[in-house]
Amino acid sequence: MGGGNNPPGFPHSNPTVSYWQDPPHKIANHRSTETIPDQTWEYVIVGSGVSGAATAFKLLSRDPSLKVVMLEARTAASGASGRNGGHCRPGWWSHFQLYATAFGVDEALKFEALEEGTVQDIADFVREHEVDNDFQDLETADIFVTAEGWEEAMAKLEFREEVRRKTAGDRGSQVKKTVLHKEEARRRLGMPDAQGAIVYPAHAQNPYLLVCRMLELAMEKGLNLQTNTPALAVKQDDGGVWTVDTDRGTVRARNVVLATNAYSNSLHAGLAGTKFLIPARSQVAALRPGKSMDPNFLFGHSGGPCDVPTGDYFMTAPRGSRGEGDVLWGGGRSVSETSEVGITDDSTVNEHVASYLHRAPGIFYGADKWGRDGDGEGGDGVVRDWTGITCYTPDTLPLVGAAPGEPGLWMTIGMNGHGMAMAFRCAEALVQTMLSGKGADMPDWFPKCMRLERAWEKPKLNVRTAWFAELMGLVDCRLVLGIGYDRLGRRSADYAIASISWAYDMQYGMVMSQCVVSLGDAKVPLGYDRYEQPQTPFKMRFGISSWAMPAVALAAVGGAVAQATSGSLNILTLNVAGLPPILNGNDVPGDKATNSRNIGGKLSQYGYDLVHLQEDFNFHAYIYETNKHPFRTATSGGVPFGSGLNSVSNYDWIDFERVKWNVCENASGADCLTPKGFTFMRLRVAEGVYVDCYNLHADAGSLEADMKARNANLRQVSDAIKERSEGNAVLVFGDTNSRYTRIPDGITVFRLQNGMTDPWVELIRGGVEPTQESLCSNPSTTNSCETVDKVFYRSSPTVSLKAKEWSYASTKFLQDNGDLLSDHNPIAVNFDWAVGASLRKSDEFGGPHGTFFSDVPALAAKGRVPKVSAIQFRGANRLDWVSVTLADGSSTAHGGSGGKASDLALAASEFWTGATLCRGQRSGLTRNFYIKATTSTGRTVESGTTTGDCQNFTAPAGWQIVGFAGRKGDELDRLSFVYAPQ
Repeated sequence: MGGGNNPPGFPHSNPTVSYWQDPPHKIANHRSTETIPDQTWEYVIVGSGVSGAATAFKLLSRDPSLKVVMLEARTAASGASGRNGGHCRPGWWSHFQLYATAFGVDEALKFEALEEGTVQDIADFVREHEVDNDFQDLETADIFVTAEGWEEAMAKLEFREEVRRKTAGDRGSQVKKTVLHKEEARRRLGMPDAQGAIVYPAHAQNPYLLVCRMLELAMEKGLNLQTNTPALAVKQDDGGVWTVDTDRGTVRARNVVLATNAYSNSLHAGLAGTKFLIPARSQVAALRPGKSMDPNFLFGHSGGPCDVPTGDYFMTAPRGSRGEGDVLWGGGRSVSETSEVGITDDSTVNEHVASYLHRAPGIFYGADKWGRDGDGEGGDGVVRDWTGITCYTPDTLPLVGAAPGEPGLWMTIGMNGHGMAMAFRCAEALVQTMLSGKGADMPDWFPKCMRLERAWEKPKLNVRTAWFAELMGLVDCRLVLGIGYDRLGRRSADYAIASISWAYDMQYGMVMSQCVVSLGDAKVPLGYDRYEQPQTPFKMRFGISSWAMPAVALAAVGGAVAQATSGSLNILTLNVAGLPPILNGNDVPGDKATNSRNIGGKLSQYGYDLVHLQEDFNFHAYIYETNKHPFRTATSGGVPFGSGLNSVSNYDWIDFERVKWNVCENASGADCLTPKGFTFMRLRVAEGVYVDCYNLHADAGSLEADMKARNANLRQVSDAIKERSEGNAVLVFGDTNSRYTRIPDGITVFRLQNGMTDPWVELIRGGVEPTQESLCSNPSTTNSCETVDKVFYRSSPTVSLKAKEWSYASTKFLQDNGDLLSDHNPIAVNFDWAVGASLRKSDEFGGPHGTFFSDVPALAAKGRVPKVSAIQFRGANRLDWVSVTLADGSSTAHGGSGGKASDLALAASEFWTGATLCRGQRSGLTRNFYIKATTSTGRTVESGTTTGDCQNFTAPAGWQIVGFAGRKGDELDRLSFVYAPQ
């Protein structure tokens, strides 16, 4: 906005200056006329980026007599088109399989042709019009740094080739792709962690100068450009004429074209209401490498690591250009706590993202190669940081065409950060449609899956669920079949295992909610929750390695697990010393990859029920390669992306969440380099038997600042236990980096605040916490010494835990020469568990959302729990509220205030003994929609609406339902029932 006024959702009046925009172009503040002529224009185009500029150029190239005015809120090409990373490449070959599955092969082929054709059109435009914008032909590389990512990339290439073989007339992609396997990729690209790369021809350029030249050519054909003229509102009068309000008056036109990308929601309330278009801030840094960096890895290359959550990309200013040798490195959005989603302010940079981008080349090339003697403005190799506002759609595709029900309103928006490879031909299709006189029908060559009206429909594909699911009421998903092991890392040596994943960016996945895959006439329920874990394991064979479809309700799978009232639980905690070699400060002999493979196999060999791993970082895949546990967390990434925390288990869980430390400290090292923190999972050991398990890796070091940070870390976990685990059995085990003799650390917080016990203190030290330090050797030959790795536990009224054996399992994790496989002694603890004598719980049912709650503590305080005297529910379309009143007059209630009430008063000898719950989807969240209570006399009371996904619950013989536990908001997201003896 002009004049210093910056309402949310509109362009900021004082944006950062991008590398390309210094110096500004001569038309930056151009106004073709001093005032905007008072006339009815044929077209008013809002936005002067590549979409607006291309639309104006193509319109006037076809008909120079058209009266066209362009309104730009700031300077010309001041938006994303003048702020990107300089790429012009057909990089979405990796989406072909998703598009083919979701929209059909024909649509995927049309998109492929559009993307590849757009890149070629840009090159032709530059050459035909002699655009001086440092345009260069080069080789671009999609680089993969994980074995899983590389396997998936190869499967996608094979899928495309299979389509070519089977589709008449399909000549295949016109952009030749060359496969570089590990050693060749490392040699040619200079990245020592590369597992492989796909290289193909592309271009790089100064995009700002390109767009400004388009605008100049359009003005030569009659365009009236009005910069610093923000559009404030777009309306249509009763006569069908459109008006655009600006701070310089109202502009009238028969047609309005919104080429406003991330700012479009602010000008069209209907589009904003769909929540289909989500803005996000992107960031780029211009960096000057040190003298030790081999220029052969820079000049003539662009690309990025594709299987990391930061979405990095890079290119180098060409020889002879103003900034020759400068490396432009973009990405890093996942470093931000908000992922920069929903931000439309490009007047500042995110310092956390900037810090990451400055380090990123050293991470991927190696600090020794990248060098530290760059000569940027601050002497640190940093030339400039800037931001720009991009926008995204759930299916990664732009929105182009006529606004439904609003004749004369057109849009070409939603470029998903890939506008240089889509916008030019999107403008071509829009111009052909507008001038055809055939209404809203787009040309046959244009993909239907990119039409604007789909914003008002449920998408057929949603690979950005992390951003869109809760906003849109969608839970679509992507099915990935593993080769050797899947993206969850579960073994599939003898069969293919499917995993449902949402893409954190475009290539990096975690597991989403319930899906049913249709395979012919058979439907295979998958039942994965959104926090990475399958609710029911299964085996299946597929011939396709990637599948995309909308989610549907989860069906019951398999037979019920027999109820158990007691058993054992064997756990292990191990810091595996998996930092990459460049950061290797671990005193571990031997090859890390070999050590990691040995660790993975031994975890299975010794049959641990649950293992918490710390610091697996860059060697996660090697551990999972040999490990055979049926349930395993998906990696959060190597340094600096992931926390290094993962778990493998013989049991499933219903929640999994990664939480970053609120406080980190670099006083004694690089603790803030990675998002260290803790993980939370609710482990289901048997029906109704849950144990909340926390894995952690606290701040290291022994300086005062380190201990202060570590104290904050431990308290953060302690507070999380109070918030999430009320009334539940709890295990905390991992690398605390603390000892009892380090008093400022506050390791006793778990005993004092959470009522937990250290089984080492209990079983080995006779209940006495040490006051003198006793260090362990590696491997340890005694259990009496203390390490920084700890285990804490507590029981609950519904599940008791009793530690039976504690030991350093060092002798089980040795190399052939007797050295330990890690620099930490693994700790093993064997527990016995049993259900409560006076209180028990049912399985939990619903979705992983809302605030945790439990009636267990209040019921346990009563001693013998009275019977239920009254049941009350409220609900309508969904279940809103539940309550019970006990015979002693006390009551408990959970949920919101909506819905219609229903209640049932119980007779003196009548007990609540059975229940039914049904769940469904609303606003992208799984919630309970229906409840029915059945008493011992057969009477019932119900509330809400039934769905096709229901489960029955029956109290054990001689027991009754007396309360609830679960998660809640305004409705009941998840429920379980608390049982007590009759």
